[in-house]
Amino acid sequence: MKFFDYNPLTGLVTKTAFEDGKHIVKYEQDVEKHLDRAAELRAQPERWQQGVKDSFAHAAFVPDSVILEMWTKFGVNFYDKAQGKRVLQLIETEYPKCKTTDKRIG
Repeated sequence: MKFFDYNPLTGLVTKTAFEDGKHIVKYEQDVEKHLDRAAELRAQPERWQQGVKDSFAHAAFVPDSVILEMWTKFGVNFYDKAQGKRVLQLIETEYPKCKTTDKRIG
């Protein structure tokens, strides 16, 4: 890999290279802090209850690398509202550590 970009806000590293006439892109992201925060929020059920009461409950934090994996591994576009139900199912089944609640979301 020869070229790279780093986003300090998300921690996403993008590496690119040209090999055998192909453009290869690789993404890396340390998501440990994000998953730790999601676990902290899951341990506070009153936050979920207050969110429901206020008509907005934060259900998950999904890092960029997970969004990219949803696209490449499952063909699901996180940002397509028509695929919202599938996104929630994937968070529930494949990425439960991203959830900020212990409630079922998908």
